[in-house]
Amino acid sequence: MDRFEGRCWLDWWANSSTNKDLDGFAFLCDLDPVFTLRFEDASTFDVTVHPTDDHRGFTLTE
Repeated sequence: MDRFEGRCWLDWWANSSTNKDLDGFAFLCDLDPVFTLRFEDASTFDVTVHPTDDHRGFTLTE
């Protein structure tokens, strides 16, 4: 997939206290950069997260 425009979720099953926290996101990426990308139709696939240096943005690869 080269491009997707729509709603999806980047899932990493861990302690919910890390949700929406940039430091928590950086910590999770350091532990294991593989997340599950989940779409509205319940389909999923694994992606590797490549965060920017400030962890405010990222790219995904399948």
